[in-house]
Amino acid sequence: MPKISGSRGPPGIPIKYAPLPEWFIISGMWRTATYEALGRGDLRAVKLNNRTLIDVEHGLAWLASLPAAEITTGRRAIRSKCGFRPRGGIMTAFNTPAGGARDGDKPPALL
Repeated sequence: MPKISGSRGPPGIPIKYAPLPEWFIISGMWRTATYEALGRGDLRAVKLNNRTLIDVEHGLAWLASLPAAEITTGRRAIRSKCGFRPRGGIMTAFNTPAGGARDGDKPPALL
């Protein structure tokens, strides 16, 4: 549970509700993602006068329940989708077997 630091109150007291700017810092979520989660009911909030306060404990529990991220490198994904091979020079339709060119075909003249 995050603790209050700075001039907002005595240090070491757990935060139960946090205003949106502090929730963004605590959670790492952006404004749009926070409002989307509130709209879906994933986050709980209360209104105090004109301020929206996020239930921090519930919000952090929801974040902890999300599935782990599956990280892949962009290079491998590109290679598997379009047949890109970074080594071996420039690939053209005339030097790739899948390009449909036959031995002896010449590339078109440049305009």
